[in-house]
Amino acid sequence: MPKNPPDAAPRYFSAQVTSARRFHLRGALMKGEAFRVISGGLEYCRPDYAIDRQGFPHPVLEFVAGGAGRLVMGSVSHAVGPGSIFTYGRGVPHRIESDPARPLVKYFAAGSAFRRKRCRRPRSARK
Repeated sequence: MPKNPPDAAPRYFSAQVTSARRFHLRGALMKGEAFRVISGGLEYCRPDYAIDRQGFPHPVLEFVAGGAGRLVMGSVSHAVGPGSIFTYGRGVPHRIESDPARPLVKYFAAGSAFRRKRCRRPRSARK
């Protein structure tokens, strides 16, 4: 898959919105960082908003500020509305759909992949 031009929005930003305010930050994790927010924003979803993914390249946190909809993760379905919060990422199949009568309004934040830090055993535990 070809990469986006340096100033282009990520392909995962949905076009199924009536309006949105989003950001995308580029850059690798700095030394000592285990995690970094790389994109986020506010989306006013269209009545026909429906996202169906087998997973996502980054860990994501979503917060529903208004409207109503449905979240399906695997075989489990949940009604979502104001105050709902959920996460997904790599290997997490999910579907998010808006109620046409009350389209979703949601915030999201996507992060870099977690970097595992190597932990050293305390000196007293070393042999």
